[in-house]
Amino acid sequence: MKWIISANPNKYDVVSAFNQYDYIDWSQSANHEIGDVIYIYCSAFIGKIKFKCIVEDVNIPWENVNDDDGFWVDKEDYQKAKTKRFMRLCLQQQIESDDLAFEKLRENGLLGNIQGPMKLESKVNLLSYIEQCFNEDCSKSVYPDEVPEQLSIVEGHRKTVIVNQYERSAVARRKCIEHHGCYCHVCNMDFEKQYGALGKGFIHVHHKIPLSEIGNEYEVDYVNDLIPVCPNCHAMLHRKNMNGSFLTPEELKALITK
Repeated sequence: MKWIISANPNKYDVVSAFNQYDYIDWSQSANHEIGDVIYIYCSAFIGKIKFKCIVEDVNIPWENVNDDDGFWVDKEDYQKAKTKRFMRLCLQQQIESDDLAFEKLRENGLLGNIQGPMKLESKVNLLSYIEQCFNEDCSKSVYPDEVPEQLSIVEGHRKTVIVNQYERSAVARRKCIEHHGCYCHVCNMDFEKQYGALGKGFIHVHHKIPLSEIGNEYEVDYVNDLIPVCPNCHAMLHRKNMNGSFLTPEELKALITK
């Protein structure tokens, strides 16, 4: 199922939350299911859809929610939220486009305002327009193999957009970090140790075998196929050496420890 939900930045600063975390726990006011796609419309002074997320978990009680009270502008609403159930939204894509402003959505099939959760399956024109806007945006594709947040444990699903992009696995990414640890396995950089709470949970995940070389759908091995690395080392892993090939994480580590 695909949905639009509305986020009021005067009550909860969803933009800052996603700048710090790759997922947020959102109060659940409809029968969302794991795997649902959620487009977040930021109302008030923003007035556009900015985020595409995947539902990773549902019916989460307050005691298991990531406590992000610092992003709640309205503290009264924060207290009220403690009585609700939550779903975990993993960020798949962030976009900054006036094509997703309220007026454009109205021109492409939106009826009325965006308030409560809105199912998109019956709104064919609107859904098609939103998906087209996200598919055409590649502003967040810094590294072709960086593993963003997505749900399926099966990877691949090749797309042709401005550059080749691939659907990735939030479960695999999270399991990779849980297994290997949230630090760079090339230079040992630990962002939380270096920057405190600001750096908590920040790391890139590098795919050892580029999916552009695999092409077909396959089941990812989060232990052997993925490795956490810092952005600097990640960039170096995408630079060819004198022989015209890419270094492995092990080779890059050996290079910097000489």
